[in-house]
Amino acid sequence: MERIRLGSTGLKVSPFSFGTMTLGQPVNEKTSLELLDLVSDSGVNFIDTSNSYNAGHSEEIVGQWMDARNNREQIVLATKVRYPVGNDPETIGLTPKVLIRELENSLRRLKTEYVDIYYLHQPDDDTPIEVTWRALESQVNAGKIRYIGLSNFAAWQIVDALYLSRSRGWTPPTVTQALYNAISRAADTELLPMARTFDLGTCLYNPLAGGLLTGKYRWEKPTSGTRFANDANYRQRYWDERQQCAADAFSQIARDGGADCRTGTAVHAGSRQR
Repeated sequence: MERIRLGSTGLKVSPFSFGTMTLGQPVNEKTSLELLDLVSDSGVNFIDTSNSYNAGHSEEIVGQWMDARNNREQIVLATKVRYPVGNDPETIGLTPKVLIRELENSLRRLKTEYVDIYYLHQPDDDTPIEVTWRALESQVNAGKIRYIGLSNFAAWQIVDALYLSRSRGWTPPTVTQALYNAISRAADTELLPMARTFDLGTCLYNPLAGGLLTGKYRWEKPTSGTRFANDANYRQRYWDERQQCAADAFSQIARDGGADCRTGTAVHAGSRQR
């Protein structure tokens, strides 16, 4: 698989990253490890996880896999902080205490001394960005973070962080992550143009709208055992008449053109990763 430049980081990554939100639950550990083998053997070298995914279990599986395969140096590894780990309220937010402690916990679970990309998973309105960034800088200087990423931040918030970090001589954010697919294209308006202007690596998630764009769903109710049946957040995000109609239309266009809507959508989204 080809490698592409991830913004100004110098990292060369596969056009697709492997998201691990379902590793451990609902995907069991054995199958999770098999999936990691499959994507690695297919040429994917970019793995995305978070401390909040399955209360840290997803990170543990990734760490177990890298340790068993002895391939940490071949993997571009990204994880995140902000959301709760399980039901622990002390893991929420972007205060220095939470950030530094949760980074240590992530490194322990991942069995590594550093992460390539450490994302702030979402803004924290209760903590000034300057306070968060000072903590990030300390961890960059300690060698535990190679690059800083911002996930689910608005364009203006990313620019604010860029100017703050540059004015203080701190490490700036170099990667951003946003929701993007054929029926959810808000990032086109400001985020993607901003990322091009500042040469930020851009990673996109939900390229198939949580599976909605696969064409497998019928709208009476979600199919049992699927993400939409099990996850209220995804139903709230996509399960409405407007998006269902758009997904139907998209699937029909793909069928009329003799294309696989799953591959086409994912390739289009992957091409936006720079």
